[in-house]
Amino acid sequence: MGIAYGNKKEYDKAIVAYQKAVEINSKYDMAYNNMGVAYVDKKEYDKAIEAYQKAVEINPKDDDAYYNMGNVYGNKKEYDKAIEAYQKAVEINPKKYKAYSNMGIVYGNKKEYDKAIVAYQKAVEIKPKDDRIYYNMGSAYYSLGEFDNCIKSLSLALKINPNNSSAYTNLFELQLTQNQPFDQELEAKYIELFQNQKESFIHYEMLKIFQAIASGKDANVESWKQKYEGVGLGGWSFDELLEWIDGFDEGEVKVELQKALGVFEEHR
Repeated sequence: MGIAYGNKKEYDKAIVAYQKAVEINSKYDMAYNNMGVAYVDKKEYDKAIEAYQKAVEINPKDDDAYYNMGNVYGNKKEYDKAIEAYQKAVEINPKKYKAYSNMGIVYGNKKEYDKAIVAYQKAVEIKPKDDRIYYNMGSAYYSLGEFDNCIKSLSLALKINPNNSSAYTNLFELQLTQNQPFDQELEAKYIELFQNQKESFIHYEMLKIFQAIASGKDANVESWKQKYEGVGLGGWSFDELLEWIDGFDEGEVKVELQKALGVFEEHR
């Protein structure tokens, strides 16, 4: 019954159902695990953790509860606790690739990119056809300045899933910050696939504005703002672009790049 309520997004009723289940059977670890999921859906993360902890107290081999606990700690930015929970999950179930993958994300949030890559590599050994893992690995390589490995990882992501728009735009950003032209074949493919999808194309056209300014050409940032009013840049990180702009000599081009960056950061 709790699962049915959860599927209907009636989370309070789901929680009541799970509470009744554990009153009947106090050793029902799955009910505590599912209760935790319902609390997560309500964004009541501390209560979710309490439920997951009860699940693993009852069943120390409940890898799902440890995995879910890791996700909640990650959401709370308690990264060390998240990693500890994911490690417990893979100790119990070495094939739990999502725990390795999410561990990589958490290490990335801690800026421990070498450890992130190790985690992603373990994940793709188990799940070699998941483009998202290769994409995240590429981002970690990018942050380390290992651009060849970044390109390999992002290219693998696109080979698995040619519709991974973020892999395209990360490759374009890499080419931009290395002062290289965009790969024409890749760019043509991207435009063909995504020109009518504003949530993706916003990133591409932002990068094209930077490219134009860096080349000394005119770029209409205000037109971009109007076109994408109400469309956000999501979780786009400007760290690499900021570092690239800082590398320019003082002058008009650098000033215009900084102005554009300010507009894009505000648009978030």
